[in-house]
Amino acid sequence: AWTMQIAEKFLKEKYSIDSVEGYSVTVNSEIPISSGLGSSAATAVALVASLFDLYGIPIDPSIVSSIAFEGEKIAHGTPSGVDNAASSFGGFIWFQDRKITPLDDRLEFPLIICNTNVPRETKKLVLEVRRRVEQYPKEMNELLRKMGEMPSKFLSAIRTGQLVQLGLLMNENQELLDSIGVNHPTIEKVRQRSLDAGALGAKLTGAGGGGCVIILPESQELGDEIQKVLIKEGWDAYSTQITFKGVVAGQ
Repeated sequence: AWTMQIAEKFLKEKYSIDSVEGYSVTVNSEIPISSGLGSSAATAVALVASLFDLYGIPIDPSIVSSIAFEGEKIAHGTPSGVDNAASSFGGFIWFQDRKITPLDDRLEFPLIICNTNVPRETKKLVLEVRRRVEQYPKEMNELLRKMGEMPSKFLSAIRTGQLVQLGLLMNENQELLDSIGVNHPTIEKVRQRSLDAGALGAKLTGAGGGGCVIILPESQELGDEIQKVLIKEGWDAYSTQITFKGVVAGQ
């Protein structure tokens, strides 16, 4: 509701649309909620784009993303803005010093998303990380420094098309996340089953402590096999791939 109100205000101020009314919204989503997949931001982006499309306004991903972000701030307090940017632009996003830059790099590869079905307690996780920083400042700051170096390594692997290296980096990043205290035994079970089945890498997504694991197979065929293994174990597993389309009118 907040997102739509912000979008309506923008349309009135920017395009002099005096009356924004006569529509209803029904949301049908296949994205698991509260699992670290950015379903809230994706919904916000879709709502803004739908309203623009309804009134024949050109859909500018930058504007759609910024409006969705304002709605996300009201709903969640201090979101990073990455989720709404990814949904708006598609492809890869570079996020540094709270500045978001869509990247032109294109590397298509399959992914498996597995929902551990373990509810996350984000506030509890944040407090635990903070406690560890206060208790072990030197060690934790070193871990956080190493985590800060990961994005550039990921980007290098993407730009050189090194899927094996990308998988290794995912595993390395997961080890760091485990060390700062945001892992969960079920996440590790999912990861181990995936790696045993031949995955190149697997790591948690979102706040951790539950939610989803993203898994990188070497091929779609292997991904299908990994998905079957995870479903057989009783988890929800989805096959997807990187998309570069972003938000478009009528979809």
